[in-house]
Amino acid sequence: MVGLTKNARITHLDLSHNKITNHGSRLLARLIDKDSVISFICLADNLIHAEGGRYLGRALKMNQSLQFLNLRLNRLTDSGGQSLLEGLHQQSTLTNLNIAANSLGSAFARSFAVVLQERQVKLRFVDVSSNDLNNEDVESITNAIKDNSTLCDLELRMNQHNPQSEAHQFIKRVTYQNELKTQLRAIC
Repeated sequence: MVGLTKNARITHLDLSHNKITNHGSRLLARLIDKDSVISFICLADNLIHAEGGRYLGRALKMNQSLQFLNLRLNRLTDSGGQSLLEGLHQQSTLTNLNIAANSLGSAFARSFAVVLQERQVKLRFVDVSSNDLNNEDVESITNAIKDNSTLCDLELRMNQHNPQSEAHQFIKRVTYQNELKTQLRAIC
């Protein structure tokens, strides 16, 4: 880890399936400080719990390079998910976030809704599938994305909500419209 702290070249880091745990998250958080050049980190299936989410959230507050973060198949729970999201309030570079299968529920959904309403947050693709989000949680997210113009895909499958609900369909429409606008901007 010591060699990576002075890293000026490595931009992609995939440490998935390595049992990093909370201790490793604390060390990794040092790698993504304000001077980091790392833009892609995959920490899928690493036994990271709420404490690890706190470390990573603190690091995200200062980071200006990270664009992709994959934390699927960990154990963040609501507490760790909320701590991670706290780091996004001042973060403007992260565009892809995968936090599927982390036992995230209502408290996380409320925090996520707040983050989605902030103008500086540039999240485009978010996967929160296989968590514990219910119909009310999806409704709170729906209210948050009404004025969001950056979110192009929000994966909600395998949660405890009705995928045929009006709220879910609204999210699909808004994200699809945002994707079309993004493609049009790229063409023009």
